Amino acid sequence: MHKTENEIYLKKNLTLVGMPGCGKSTIGQICAEMCGLEFYDSDEIIENEQGCKISAIFSEKGETYFRKLESDAIIGKLNQQNKQFILSTGGGAMMTPDLCKYMLENSDVIFLNASIETLWQHIKEEHQSRPLLTNDGAPKDKLKALLDKRLSTYLLAHLTITCDDKTPEQIAQIIAKRLITNE
Repeated sequence: MHKTENEIYLKKNLTLVGMPGCGKSTIGQICAEMCGLEFYDSDEIIENEQGCKISAIFSEKGETYFRKLESDAIIGKLNQQNKQFILSTGGGAMMTPDLCKYMLENSDVIFLNASIETLWQHIKEEHQSRPLLTNDGAPKDKLKALLDKRLSTYLLAHLTITCDDKTPEQIAQIIAKRLITNE
């Protein structure tokens, strides 16, 4: 059952999901530091294992190949039961049905929701490095189409936090409060 930011406390490893530009990595790092937890980014795990950027994997081997690497990285990290941590995922991770189910069963999934305007402001200078926004068409329109396609799946998350008009620190504090106080 889906809850709002005022109705849940977190008890497992945290998995941050959401669109490119919502702040998953930044918020995850800040929150992990606040709470004394480890922070991992699934894209960084993949890049370190493959020795190349995500954009190169997409262009050389395709999205299907990348999604397999992403699933392996996220499941591998969530299988580490010896410590609590925060994991930031790629924007499309929840679109892989088996991976989505696994994340929901094996972590507290937090959807960082943001408007198209907020997302675009965060990524407009670097959108060329985002594989799903670089093909034909206007990148902001593609971003909107991706959000429209993904929103119902993101809303399966255990918790949704709206990021518009909040700083990364404020969002991290919302998450940290639930970790530290179980509120």
